[in-house]
Amino acid sequence: MDDGRVNVDMEQTSWSEYTFYASGRKNCFYSLYKLDMDKRHCFFSRYCLGLMNGQSDVLTVDIPILFKDGEYDGPPPYPIEFFLTQKSRQKVAMDTHEHFKSLLYPVRATNLPVPKPPANKKEAKELSKKDHLIVLGENEEIANQLIDSAIGDVLQKHGSCLYELHITDQQVYNKYPVFMRARIEIGSTEESMAKALKVLQVVMQMIDKVVRLRLSDSAKSKCEKNRKKTPTAQAKQVDEQKEQDLEEKLRKQAQEEKDKVRKMTPDQRKKYEEKKKKHDMEK
Repeated sequence: MDDGRVNVDMEQTSWSEYTFYASGRKNCFYSLYKLDMDKRHCFFSRYCLGLMNGQSDVLTVDIPILFKDGEYDGPPPYPIEFFLTQKSRQKVAMDTHEHFKSLLYPVRATNLPVPKPPANKKEAKELSKKDHLIVLGENEEIANQLIDSAIGDVLQKHGSCLYELHITDQQVYNKYPVFMRARIEIGSTEESMAKALKVLQVVMQMIDKVVRLRLSDSAKSKCEKNRKKTPTAQAKQVDEQKEQDLEEKLRKQAQEEKDKVRKMTPDQRKKYEEKKKKHDMEK
């Protein structure tokens, strides 16, 4: 604070990137905001690459979620994997996050329904070309607790600017027990910015809902079962099996050596121990 005014300056990390760090909010370890702006200063980026990829100002929000008595390296209180994105971005997300194929599937959110295709074939074809938000989750319990009627209403009206909202316990971004990442298109007009702000406010509300989330025993059991099928879990299982096999091999070798020494005469045992001692010293 300077002269009674609160400073909220963002740090410029490049010509088109800005970051802002904040802490102190309930249910958050911290929040980090990264603004990737359209490279207006660069002709090649703006007019050449922009024609191929499209350019816009995008805000990425990273928030590790803090639970009551939660610790940085503590386990999450319950399993959670939730992804909200545009229909057109679903395939890229599934390819990017390998574990999605084991955990997530499209679920029905009561307060964020998928548009129903009309009976008219022409209208149905036109609707299929339009983008809309879809919910990928482990079960409907999580989706319907996170998206209440007020949040669903905002997302239906302004959700077109939300690229993705990812809440995960799979530590794909860092080692926090539960982490949230949201990407929101800010745009360059007052209308688009107001739209993005409403979606950002919804994102913050959903963090509080994650902390208050309650799962039934059956839903929790299903989530935990599915986690054993993820590539990370399977790789860990293979590593644990290799470690167990190695321990068993070393145990057998130690037992065989012990049995061998027991059968030796005193002179043989003395020579064996001297030889072993010499070998250990040369290491």
